[in-house]
Amino acid sequence: MGAELADWKCRLDDALRLVDSRDLELRRAATQHLADVDRWSSKVEQLVATNSELEASEARTKRELADAEARENLLRKNVEELNSQLEHQEQSTAQMRDQINSQLSRVQERLCQVENCLESKELERTELEKSYDMVQSALRETDDEKSQLILTLTEVFLSMLIWVVRFGSSILVIFVLSFIAVLRGVVGRLGPGKRQIVGIGDCPTAKGNFGDLCGASRCNQ
Repeated sequence: MGAELADWKCRLDDALRLVDSRDLELRRAATQHLADVDRWSSKVEQLVATNSELEASEARTKRELADAEARENLLRKNVEELNSQLEHQEQSTAQMRDQINSQLSRVQERLCQVENCLESKELERTELEKSYDMVQSALRETDDEKSQLILTLTEVFLSMLIWVVRFGSSILVIFVLSFIAVLRGVVGRLGPGKRQIVGIGDCPTAKGNFGDLCGASRCNQ
């Protein structure tokens, strides 16, 4: 009995030592586990924080994406407005170009009319210059005729004076009649509106303006 009791005591001691060793190992394992739990807890917290940051970053990214979409829509709208304004401006430019072309056409037509008018005025001026030259020539001819008429009248008066001196007072009546004839005109008509000096008159031949005063039946007409 004593041997069995000693044997059981030895077994109990071995079991107690085993239990103590197992307890120590369990405590160590528990401590390690707690350390691991703490480590994993910190990692989880880090992951949670990272996840929160990621979620915040995602939310921020979503907001930025929404803002970018809003800006894109605004830019698209602005581009559409700019395109519509550009089309309107092109239409206005085309209309203005057509108006300018039409105005240029009218101006060119007006210039052609002015050029034609200037040409006609130039022709009229040339004709007027010719007419002026003709009038000047006619005036010179008229001055020549006046000079010739004055010379003829001078010859007539001299001839009358000679007749008065030669025949005395009896020729006074003829002198008066001749002077009246001179006042009426001592030119003979050669055509419509034209006159020419004919001459004084010759009593022996009964020719000239005053041939009828010497007994001639007519004068040169």
